[in-house]
Amino acid sequence: MKYILAIITASLIAVSFAGCSVFKKAPAETAEETTEKSENSKASDATENSAKQTCTVGDISFEVPAEWEAVNGLEGSFTSPDKKTAYQLQGESMLGSYTPDEFFHNLIDSYSSSYEIVRKEKGVSPLTTADGTECLAGRIEMISSNTLFSIDVLIAPSKNTVLTYASQCSENNMPSSDIRDVTKTTVFNIATEDMASGRKFKISVGTEIHLNDDGSFKYFETSGDPESSYFEGNYEVYYGQAAFDKIVSMSEYGFTKEELENTLSANMNGYSIGGSSPMDYFNNEDSSGKEGYRICKDSFYTIIMHTNKLYENGKETESDGTALYFGYYIPEIEQFDLLSVNTVTYTQWTEIK
Repeated sequence: MKYILAIITASLIAVSFAGCSVFKKAPAETAEETTEKSENSKASDATENSAKQTCTVGDISFEVPAEWEAVNGLEGSFTSPDKKTAYQLQGESMLGSYTPDEFFHNLIDSYSSSYEIVRKEKGVSPLTTADGTECLAGRIEMISSNTLFSIDVLIAPSKNTVLTYASQCSENNMPSSDIRDVTKTTVFNIATEDMASGRKFKISVGTEIHLNDDGSFKYFETSGDPESSYFEGNYEVYYGQAAFDKIVSMSEYGFTKEELENTLSANMNGYSIGGSSPMDYFNNEDSSGKEGYRICKDSFYTIIMHTNKLYENGKETESDGTALYFGYYIPEIEQFDLLSVNTVTYTQWTEIK
């Protein structure tokens, strides 16, 4: 299923910005959600760094010239010193199972119904952002009510994210700065750190695991009971592309790169706890109450535990075994949802803080 693109407009210095959202929401719901996100987000203090100021909106940061003035009440929006050009981070969307080119061209089609497209690139081209994220970007220029919009579409497949940045000015003028100068400063605060190593977790089957800083682990039979039997050994944690590569390299388990990529693509439309199949995307749109969480390649984990000892009833015995888990960390609920390959069951790991 393809996303339907909804355009949301907001008034700004006598012109309007067009914000796009492709979440599975009705336009009114999306507008409310965008407002709520803006209220919960914050622009950092305008700190000068080589004549730049950094703005953070939700999980996205970017830089603009220090002399640009933030627009009151519109998060991520600025005007040039002469007040003739306005700039904005328009929207943030899931890429889902679109290819980057598909998303870009569907966005063009969506804009075409309300705006006069005066220039568009044939497709998206590689662009690496300030934090080293490999992205693709494309430009769309359009006119509405004598206003020229220059739209940069930034697509980050590994983050399951699409951003749109915009500049706008009078049709007879040129923007004071190219919007691409803003786009390339993007920093994604999404799946940027190891959320497993050095932490303790309560597991949904009633057990508990401690992944210690030194690479050792203890896996207790009963959560909350340090006197219960436990396994001990060493662990490995991989996330992002490294997690994919590690599973594929473990040929004894039979997982292929194509299988993992196809599964990721289906899950990017909205992930269900306990593992998603493509049909879950359709089910998430009915009134069943199921929640489709946002995941991406960079939030994919492989966790391997190599057991060497078992402590039971005060006795120590040798125990040689390997347990493999893989799945996603879901920031919205601060929880791992991992498939135990050994038992072919899903378990949810919640951090003990």
